[in-house]
Amino acid sequence: MVNSKFTTRASSVFTICVDQGDQSGFSGRIFHCLSTAAIPFSGPQKIFIEMENVFDRIGYPQSSTKSRTFSANKQLGSPVKEVIANLMKENDITSQRGDKGTFVVHIQYRQNATWQGKVTWAEKSHTLNFRSALELLKMIDSALDEDVVPNSELAADTEKRN
Repeated sequence: MVNSKFTTRASSVFTICVDQGDQSGFSGRIFHCLSTAAIPFSGPQKIFIEMENVFDRIGYPQSSTKSRTFSANKQLGSPVKEVIANLMKENDITSQRGDKGTFVVHIQYRQNATWQGKVTWAEKSHTLNFRSALELLKMIDSALDEDVVPNSELAADTEKRN
């Protein structure tokens, strides 16, 4: 269960539950107060795309730059701000837990074509500020690696004893 001191009602806060992960990437579920159900993801790029879509739909946090794309079919320009009622209850979000890790991400700004904010590793109640989506990804990845390292060291110690 995610610690109750984290707010999940703000439209710029997402809970990322990582269920599987290895050197090639990770997968799991994203929870947001404006969603009706968990948003599954496979790979970090899917996390960013899903979160960015929500921000563009609600117009918050406001982007300081327009998105650019090679595709002529994709609509560019001002986001359509939708008025959306909170659909998922806070308890439904805070009770979720990833098998590998749970991260509460608060995006405060979308400047310089990236995100700035803070991420809390829920299991350890450890919070860090990040200056870009890439830095956020590295923080999540390092947290997932941290749980793997002690187990591999333990396995190495066990092999030495045998």
